Amino acid sequence: MHKLTVVLVLIALLLATPCIAFQNEPGGFRWLKWGSAPEKYPKMLRMIDEHPVNNRETTYSRGGETVPGGGEILYSYLDGRFYGVTIMCQNFSCISDLLKSLTSLHGPGKNSDAKETIARSWNGDTTMIDLYCDTKIGFGFAGIYSTKLSKEREAMERAEKQKLPWMRGTVK
Repeated sequence: MHKLTVVLVLIALLLATPCIAFQNEPGGFRWLKWGSAPEKYPKMLRMIDEHPVNNRETTYSRGGETVPGGGEILYSYLDGRFYGVTIMCQNFSCISDLLKSLTSLHGPGKNSDAKETIARSWNGDTTMIDLYCDTKIGFGFAGIYSTKLSKEREAMERAEKQKLPWMRGTVK
């Protein structure tokens, strides 16, 4: 009877705890939390591209920040809310190190490798991470995004495409 009670309590605790799709799921990137405003960090972020695609997205970088092995980190804001980071790698050793770090932190992820590509993804309730590398040329990137704000951005893009007659056939 005691064992049954312990098992039932453990099941109840598991059901009451929100499910996390991968281990150590982050709530942002480094010191930035998802949804935070860029104005909170005026000396750390430098705007490099305002509204490049949809008049609602702005891209920032941090002066002097580099990626080991060559590359850069771009911080993306949607309607003034931090929603993602893109880490660009200019060679295979950079993307290899990044893959090792992500696997060490978050587990193996979903493997979608194909000929001459490395592709992994981790999808969680709060954060989604995608890593891609073209092994033939050694270029790759990792995107770390807010799940909620990314879905909002995708819905916005679908709505924008519906407004453009020449793009209607490309909407999924």
